[in-house]
Amino acid sequence: MAQGTGDGATGAGPSFPLTQTPEAEATGRGGFLSVDLLHYDTPDGFNEWTDIKGDTEKMVSHHIRTVTVQLTEVYHAFALAHALNRTLIMPRVQCWCIQNWFENPLCRLPGDLHTRFPLVCPADFLFDMNKLYSVEVQGVRVPIREYSFLDNPRRPRDAPLVVTVDAALTFSAQYSEAGHALKVPANADDADLAKALAPYQAKYARIHIAAPPSTVLRAIRSKAKRDAFDTVMKQLPVEWCCRPDVVVKAHSELPLRHQFEMLPSMTKPSEA
Repeated sequence: MAQGTGDGATGAGPSFPLTQTPEAEATGRGGFLSVDLLHYDTPDGFNEWTDIKGDTEKMVSHHIRTVTVQLTEVYHAFALAHALNRTLIMPRVQCWCIQNWFENPLCRLPGDLHTRFPLVCPADFLFDMNKLYSVEVQGVRVPIREYSFLDNPRRPRDAPLVVTVDAALTFSAQYSEAGHALKVPANADDADLAKALAPYQAKYARIHIAAPPSTVLRAIRSKAKRDAFDTVMKQLPVEWCCRPDVVVKAHSELPLRHQFEMLPSMTKPSEA
């Protein structure tokens, strides 16, 4: 069962390791964008499973399935940051297997029975790091910061604008200045959201999407832009490695490695 993290607005808990951020970059290009992801329950007994041949594939399958869903949300987060011309603060992504260059029995290093899952994925478990730090779509770059940037004392301390979706709204967004909150209509595309948030861009150093990004951004209006995004996002994920030989031999249909994908979940067609 998926649950919201609910911690992105406050900045609780680090994720990717904090880098030495140059002072000139600490304010973010056009401000920052942070997002909440849904976090997923760990199957009962997951951390106690010990049968390499029988349990490893159940663990790997859960890892691949849940990471793929989370990568869809990261795709939408990049699209939102691009639309708003903001620096994306990478969300925490949960992993149920480590990443390695050889086999991972029970999703751990051989002989390790102490690692507990889920853990927060290091960025290089999921992404080609050079490409992650150089995302550019149609000539517009999307800078990123690690999630732990929210704990950096140099980050802006002003309250963020917290954005949620209200299915009852049909046209305009509703803003609460006292609550630093903005409700936006459902089924909005990138152009709709850019327009709805335009009055608040200069006021807030950080905008926080307090919902899975795919529920806020339902389409990229321009087909050319959507195609360009697909091309760039397709290049970011890495292969997960690796199933143990004993598992691959027992399941001939399973590959040794798995190539992660970042696929969007758009409910509205793009316009030509």
